[in-house]
Amino acid sequence: MAQLNIFLRFPETPDEIIDLGEDIEQYRNISRSIQTVKEQLSNIDYCLLYDSENIQAFKRQAQILSEGYLLNKVINQIRSLISPKKSQDIHTTRLYRADHQYHIWNIHTCQIDSASDIIKSSAEKIHNNEICTVFLLTKQNSFNRNVIPVVIDASHAPHPELSIVPVSETVQDCVDWIRQIKQNCGFSLHNAWQFLPTNMVYPASKQKIYKNLNDGSYWYYDYFHRENQEHYEVFDTHGNHIGEADMTGKIDRQKCDKTKKISHLLN
Repeated sequence: MAQLNIFLRFPETPDEIIDLGEDIEQYRNISRSIQTVKEQLSNIDYCLLYDSENIQAFKRQAQILSEGYLLNKVINQIRSLISPKKSQDIHTTRLYRADHQYHIWNIHTCQIDSASDIIKSSAEKIHNNEICTVFLLTKQNSFNRNVIPVVIDASHAPHPELSIVPVSETVQDCVDWIRQIKQNCGFSLHNAWQFLPTNMVYPASKQKIYKNLNDGSYWYYDYFHRENQEHYEVFDTHGNHIGEADMTGKIDRQKCDKTKKISHLLN
């Protein structure tokens, strides 16, 4: 099973801290939520990713309302839960491309918003076909939906790229997401026994193409259609499209599109 990446987004704006108020139990619930999620991740390869600047902003804002000693105790609990062995500060190893811009499309305001470093990093992982979610440890979901559409673009890139980042609003959402991944863990392009990553990329979506070691077919992950339905595009050994596969690897040959080919990439 491929590694699960969970990005932790802590409350940091004044409005988010006001929602937590002076009740230290509200702050303890943040560490409890992380603990609950970690319990679901036993025997799973995972990484908790966080923004150290986000945590520092959370601490500064929280100290305005909550008692220092008890808050520091909560912060120390959080630090122990995101131990270096299974976690990563996104500022230690920059996960996103500095020469690209990352923008969020806000469907409610019809505006483009700049993405935070956490969203940039998660969008980049999604683009690389990795499994991740952004876990909101705050009562507010500024995205107002359970996915974040992120447009990745650069002046030197021939086409913009789109990443659809899953969002877990509550601890139950995150637990359900983990359980769903567990149920589908029998199939993955990252299964080294079944698939081999190639140096080919599908031009339209910039997704890496994998070769099936069992039959020589070629696969890539696709989540960029109007209906936003996750699936894989599948091609035969000659690069001809043979159909779409669902997330369990079952191929629907009735969805064969003869206009799709990757034969030019195989030569």
